[in-house]
Formats: sequence, C-alpha cells, structure tokens
Amino acid sequence: MKQTPSTRKLNEVARERIAQILLFEISDPRLQFVTITGCEVSVDRALCNVYVSTDAERYDEVSEGLASAKGRIRTLL
Repeated sequence: MKQTPSTRKLNEVARERIAQILLFEISDPRLQFVTITGCEVSVDRALCNVYVSTDAERYDEVSEGLASAKGRIRTLL
C-alpha cells in the first residue's frame, strides 16, 4: 500500500492504541511480553494488519492468545 503522511500517522496511532489495549485492557497471561512492531490500516479503514514480535518458543501460545482476544481488541479499538 502506498504510504502518505496521513496513512503513516494513522498506522502509528493504531499501533500505539493496540499496544495500550494489550498492556492495560487485556489480562491474558499469554499476551505478556508481546511487542507490536507495526500496523497497516487499509484505505477504507475496514482492515488493519497488525505485526507482532515475541520469543520464538512462545509464538504458538501468543497466536492462540491473540486469536481469543481479537474480538475484545476490535471492540476497544
């Protein structure tokens, strides 16, 4: 997707907000020590691809935690 100053700012706001949600709103222990490395919001703002980073041995556990919390994250976002 082409990056413009407004889309870069929107992506950064989404990344910060999702990080805050994971830090303060979601109490799932599987989602501790997860870093949100980036977000890409679609042009129509209907989709947001979120990129995360964690330890390699915890990847499956974190994926399950994010899958179970995605509805709550969408609601709060």
